[in-house]
Amino acid sequence: MFGFGKKVGPNIGLDINSQTISVMQLEKTKQDLKVVKYASTITPPDIVREGLIDDPEAVGQAVRELLDSIGLGVKTPTPLAAIAIPGQAVWMPRPMPVPKGMPTDELNDVVRQEAINNLPFSIEEANIDWQRVPGTARLDTDGVEREDVVLGAIQKSVVESYQRMARVAKIELGKLEISSLAAMRALTHAHLLGGEGSLSLIVNVRQDATDITLVNNKSALLFSRSVLLGVETCLEAICRSINVGVDEAAAMLPKIQLLGVPTVEPRLGQAAQVVRSVCSDLTAEVGRSLEFYMSQV
Repeated sequence: MFGFGKKVGPNIGLDINSQTISVMQLEKTKQDLKVVKYASTITPPDIVREGLIDDPEAVGQAVRELLDSIGLGVKTPTPLAAIAIPGQAVWMPRPMPVPKGMPTDELNDVVRQEAINNLPFSIEEANIDWQRVPGTARLDTDGVEREDVVLGAIQKSVVESYQRMARVAKIELGKLEISSLAAMRALTHAHLLGGEGSLSLIVNVRQDATDITLVNNKSALLFSRSVLLGVETCLEAICRSINVGVDEAAAMLPKIQLLGVPTVEPRLGQAAQVVRSVCSDLTAEVGRSLEFYMSQV
């Protein structure tokens, strides 16, 4: 969704969050995709908030330094970047049923009207995109053949922050993808979603939030929402509970046992308790999401 520009150089993927900024260069082979180059750096303080770029110039400079470090300097062809934006930054209602084969110009009008009626911000402030969902055609009970359309809207100010970042980093924006859809596409590509007649629930715990996505056996989106519980929530809870800094909490996090025999190390045991509490809250949000979806269908 939200495509920009034309291909001008190597394809790169950018992951930008409040803890790290990572870049990966991909090349397409005859069989699959190949990772050619990768680099990551710690995000400078206060330039990314809740997953969104707060200081585009500082983020752009950090990206430029990363690209230089892997040999993609300003004298090389301009990289084309794909970036996953946080799900909580995008308005994306559940898929909308429309008559199958509706002409594109009519569908544009329907999508715009849906956005006008339901957007939490002004339509003039929004960039809107949509696409038909493959494999969703069916004959409804009223005898009309319908298919689903997924739509998304993002405030122009958010897109502009990524464009300003790209200018400083001297890269071209190729596509802004929603984090939940990016995870869904990646799992589909890896053949990790369920088989015939199944539903798959994807819970993607990110740095700043968690995406909860439900897809059918044809990898068609059924439901998606984001909640502000993520790795940062765990780190903040650990810091408050045992009075340590963020770096120390981050070093402890991989050692925490959530299941099985409790650790004998007191501080790790206390940290595990608060992380379990965050996981319990997240589990409750997953349950609420499923209940809401079932109530709608």
